[in-house]
Amino acid sequence: MKRSCCFVRFAEFYLMSAILFMSVSCDILGKVEDPGTSGSKGELRISFASDQSVTRKADLDIPDTSDFHLTVISSTGSIIYDGVYSASPEAIMVDPGSYDVKVVSCDFKVPAFSSPQYGDDQCVVVPSGEIVNVRLMCTQINSGVRLKVDRGFLDAYPDGVLFLKSSQGKLMYGYSEKRIAYFRPGNVSLLLSSGGKDEVLLTRNLQTRQILVLGVSVAQNSSSSAFQGIGGVTVAVDTAKVWTDDS
Repeated sequence: MKRSCCFVRFAEFYLMSAILFMSVSCDILGKVEDPGTSGSKGELRISFASDQSVTRKADLDIPDTSDFHLTVISSTGSIIYDGVYSASPEAIMVDPGSYDVKVVSCDFKVPAFSSPQYGDDQCVVVPSGEIVNVRLMCTQINSGVRLKVDRGFLDAYPDGVLFLKSSQGKLMYGYSEKRIAYFRPGNVSLLLSSGGKDEVLLTRNLQTRQILVLGVSVAQNSSSSAFQGIGGVTVAVDTAKVWTDDS
């Protein structure tokens, strides 16, 4: 009887010890898996720099940064955040690593009138357990062209059509058009279509934030009755109105 009683008590002690060990083990595992207590996570805090110089122009209206589209993508391609900047968390918890943080004021893929695009794109590294503050700048990231067509050009080529063209597409630029045509940075060509053929009048490589103003007129020695090709047209860069917008 004593041996049986001792065996029962030993079995009870072993069972209680096993339950206690499992409870402690589960508690330890739970703490390891909790990113809030492990310290393995880092924080991204994203905001716009408040001390940047803002230069406004009459025809360049800077949009509200609250409406900008924000994307945060890891180096492996995982999307951490994709949405409106004003709706993003104050602190974004992320694993240690590098991240691409990008904001844009609007979607811009093909040439368009009156479509300045503002934004910023930064690559940041987030160490384990640390807070990284990202200060975004609101700068124009596309470029633009405005034409000033002389009255004499309209008289010489009443049926002619002017186009601005890049690798992403082209825009017809009417003689009376006053708006700025926006393009991605790169080569932009001015074309004249007249008399059944197209001629490239000028090609310029536009930089980010550059707004180029071109004056289009007819050379004095050209005939007004027929298209004389490139030699009959003068395209002048208005250096007084070539600017980069630092907003």
